Amino acid sequence: MRALADEEGRQLQALVDEALADLIEKHKNAKPRSHVMGAYLASHEKYGPFIQKARSMTDYLTVAEVLAMHADQIERYGGSPA
Repeated sequence: MRALADEEGRQLQALVDEALADLIEKHKNAKPRSHVMGAYLASHEKYGPFIQKARSMTDYLTVAEVLAMHADQIERYGGSPA
């Protein structure tokens, strides 16, 4: 980035400010991808009743149970714990 600032005859901070302003503007105008939202909405169609039922549960998982389930999912589907 310093090389670009030097090449353009600008101060580094001005270049950083411009890049951050551009990034913020892109985030403000970002639209969700239609296929992602479609999958999200479809999951609510499929799992909505289960989610509603789960909201009424009063028996909560312990940390040990959550960690055991997490380890099982990593083993089944891949990934890493960190």
